[in-house]
Amino acid sequence: MGYVRGVVHGTALGTVIGLCIAPQSGAQTRRQAQRAAGAAREGFQRAQDTARRVAPTAQGAARQVGEAFGTLKGKVVREHEIEPGVPVPATDGSDGRER
Repeated sequence: MGYVRGVVHGTALGTVIGLCIAPQSGAQTRRQAQRAAGAAREGFQRAQDTARRVAPTAQGAARQVGEAFGTLKGKVVREHEIEPGVPVPATDGSDGRER
């Protein structure tokens, strides 16, 4: 989310600076600013609509991944006869701890 916020802020700041140093009349600048604001509102609205449409699908997918992970973890624990909560030994030569 930080990247998107940075892009939006950078775009807004660049627009304001560009409008301030543009060699055109105030009326032209105001019309240009109104068009830019309208386009920004439209883009924001489209992004919100997309997020609302995609959110249920993403939540369902996340739930399925979580369930699959739980099932897989259960199989690994049962196959290796390890008590739940005891970490599975690493097979890559490391000590199994995260770095």
